[in-house]
Amino acid sequence: DTLSAAASWEPLRAGWRTRFDELASRYFGAAKRVFVTSDCYLGSLGGLSGADVACQSLADAAGLAGTFTAWIADAYDGPSIRLPHASEPYVLTDGSVVARDWDDLVDGEIATPIGLDETGTPVNGDCGSRVWTNTSVLGTPAVSDALEFACYEWTLSLFSRWGLLGDATATDAAWTDGGAFGLQRCSSTARLYCFQR
Repeated sequence: DTLSAAASWEPLRAGWRTRFDELASRYFGAAKRVFVTSDCYLGSLGGLSGADVACQSLADAAGLAGTFTAWIADAYDGPSIRLPHASEPYVLTDGSVVARDWDDLVDGEIATPIGLDETGTPVNGDCGSRVWTNTSVLGTPAVSDALEFACYEWTLSLFSRWGLLGDATATDAAWTDGGAFGLQRCSSTARLYCFQR
């Protein structure tokens, strides 16, 4: 049946991930993996720490080693503070390079869209390519009024509140900062970007 067939692939997938780690270490140094979540979330994430828990849970379930942090900001803290500024490449779960290092990541354009989830599957479905961020291309909070534009510090899923989005199909600044066109109500769902520390 379909379930047992899928289970039979698990040892192969685990071996593939181990091999990826070896190759990434050899050719890129300790490459940092990046993915967009397969799950969709309301704006009430439980704050930045709740977003981090969501990322880590999906990474663990997919067998991805390491600690993962959400690429998301409130009014005060963003990825530029919450993440180490890696000198190694940022790569998707299939090994595609997103950026050569931190400086390349925050220069306004990425090499490849962050459109694969933690299992290496392209995102589609319920919330499409929408990603909660409130994060500028520099990794800083895009809007300092996090009560109004970051779902009340990512704690509320009210129709009356808004959250700033990125687009998982974009390689320009819109990958993280959709600007005025990248807003949606906190009662809607979006994904998260997850970065290995």
